[in-house]
Amino acid sequence: FRLLVFLLSLGFIACGAATAVPDRVETVEPEPSEAELNPAALKAYSDGITAVEGGQLGEAAFHFHKAFELDERLFRAAYNLGYVHERRGSPSEESLAAYHRALKVQPEYSPAIAAIARAFHLSGRSDEVLELVAPVARANPDDPVIQTVYADTLLSEGQHAKAREVAKRALKRNER
Repeated sequence: FRLLVFLLSLGFIACGAATAVPDRVETVEPEPSEAELNPAALKAYSDGITAVEGGQLGEAAFHFHKAFELDERLFRAAYNLGYVHERRGSPSEESLAAYHRALKVQPEYSPAIAAIARAFHLSGRSDEVLELVAPVARANPDDPVIQTVYADTLLSEGQHAKAREVAKRALKRNER
């Protein structure tokens, strides 16, 4: 029961991750430190956040695209661009390309990995999800998002025992 509650609390269960669009953009300050980033890129990133908060998704897409174009280290701008594309419709090649750009900069960025996994599930490419998630899950055993996506993917692939094992380990780590 606790395992089920854990998975539900993270928004995933038996391909549940495959149906939900992210519920928010990443508003955490971009990395590396602001002093190292292009000021115009930071302004565009901030304008994108403001546009999303105001429901102006087309404008937000413009700003996030501009921010990433000005400074490719702003991986959250690429992720948010993918988010905006998804919010405007179903996952598309545009959203996947944006999420992949975020991963190119930050290879273990769990929101982007979860978004790609969900998009792959929705587009019938679930075989590619395991290929993407398994190595990242092995490298990040303490990341509850990655472990939950991995467990969800294993469930969708019919590997119930292994999914249960991964979810139990994630739950134990989460209790620490």
